[in-house]
Amino acid sequence: MKISKFYFKDVQPIEYLHRCNDRNAYLIKQVLKNNSYLLKKSNTPQCLQIQRLRSQGVRISASGISKYKKGVFKTCALSYLQIFALYWRIDLPELMSRDFESENYQPN
Repeated sequence: MKISKFYFKDVQPIEYLHRCNDRNAYLIKQVLKNNSYLLKKSNTPQCLQIQRLRSQGVRISASGISKYKKGVFKTCALSYLQIFALYWRIDLPELMSRDFESENYQPN
């Protein structure tokens, strides 16, 4: 599906896209919240995770992650979220739909 480059042509952005962005932001935040929880449980600093991902060719930064967690950025490519799923060897739908902290999830 291709969205026209003119979808923000009107002065007011399309309400439907705002709702989509809000739902996207919630899922992104959940993945990153779970990532933070797993880092804490495994005693791994985020800087080490970023270093490991960069060594594999992933372009990632702590400031970028922070902006997603705060909701400054509300959309991203699905592959960005998949990076965290692959890092932890957990299915992405599970990272998106569960709150590991409230469940006291135990990493392998």
